[in-house]
Amino acid sequence: DCKFNLLKLVGQESGNSRLVNPYGVAVTDSIIAVSDVGSDQVKKYSLNGELSVIGSGGSKNGQFNSPRGLVFSANKMMYVVDCYNHRVQVFKDDDTFAFSFGSKGSDPGQFQW
Repeated sequence: DCKFNLLKLVGQESGNSRLVNPYGVAVTDSIIAVSDVGSDQVKKYSLNGELSVIGSGGSKNGQFNSPRGLVFSANKMMYVVDCYNHRVQVFKDDDTFAFSFGSKGSDPGQFQW
């Protein structure tokens, strides 16, 4: 809250909701999303305790290789930096893959990391 009181603790549970190596966080009025480089997933926690898990290790659409930064747009799309796949993946509000952009390289529209 605005007085910095702990409202909810997530990611310490066992099973699917456990965070292995959390890296980035993005927040809306109802969701806390955390990129977890240890599991190559993004975990979205709702304020009422529901969990949705996006992704797995790999290079296909919806898969990650070290997800890092993430942000929500005004239209509730979630943008995730997929570090070692050299792209940004975009997901709809229902967690389905929308599109991605970027590739490995040093030309415009490419990422080198």
